[in-house]
Amino acid sequence: MPLEMHAGFSTLRHELSMDCRAHHPGFPVSAGTRNDLDRIETLWSERRAQFASAGPFLFGAFSVADAMYAPIALRIRTYDANVKPESADYVSALLTLPAMQAWIDSARDEPERLPQFERLPV
Repeated sequence: MPLEMHAGFSTLRHELSMDCRAHHPGFPVSAGTRNDLDRIETLWSERRAQFASAGPFLFGAFSVADAMYAPIALRIRTYDANVKPESADYVSALLTLPAMQAWIDSARDEPERLPQFERLPV
């Protein structure tokens, strides 16, 4: 699972750039991005089914696996990507962590803009 997260999901990464400041409700996702999201949700669901009784994160307690999926959670929020309710619960658990809130707040305060990464629907 970590290797797949580290090196995979290239379509999602390309099409849904990392932008903590933005919110694009209804952003259209391609079939390739939908496939990436479906695979991610499968991975999350498998871990959550096994470890849900131990806490809200992939392996119950927060772990490096959750840290690796934090950018995906932020992309799901930014682009209002349609995910299953159990995936939305996991994303919410990640996004409400104080460290995640600090990351988002810091991004909002960042004055530099990189237009090539600020996506708008076409």
